[in-house]
Amino acid sequence: MRRIAVMVALVVLGGCGDGSGNKVEPAKVASAPAVAAAPVVGGWDLLIKDDKTKALTDWTAWLIEHGYPFKILDDGKVIAGPFASKEIAEQKKAQLADKQNMDSEVVEHKTPADSSAQNTAAPAPGY
Repeated sequence: MRRIAVMVALVVLGGCGDGSGNKVEPAKVASAPAVAAAPVVGGWDLLIKDDKTKALTDWTAWLIEHGYPFKILDDGKVIAGPFASKEIAEQKKAQLADKQNMDSEVVEHKTPADSSAQNTAAPAPGY
């Protein structure tokens, strides 16, 4: 109990100043400017060819565990990426082939179409 009382006293007295009545300014921490991680524009993807020997959930779980960004397209194809360079995509392809015995193809990343132009179809009658 005595240790706790001494620690509390040190913490309380430590913030009181330098003893001469002048308040001590806390040290200023130099911080680097915040840089947001920009999404990769362009880049390269892996088109993963499913050989049907494993469940989709099993190998997509492996992708998640190993930090592969991926998405499942409407037609059931799985795209991993985008990766910043073709060399990185080739390394990921080799890792996928080695660890999961999965074949994949390096393809250029396609950006999605402008969302404002996608849904221009007329609504169904009665709505």
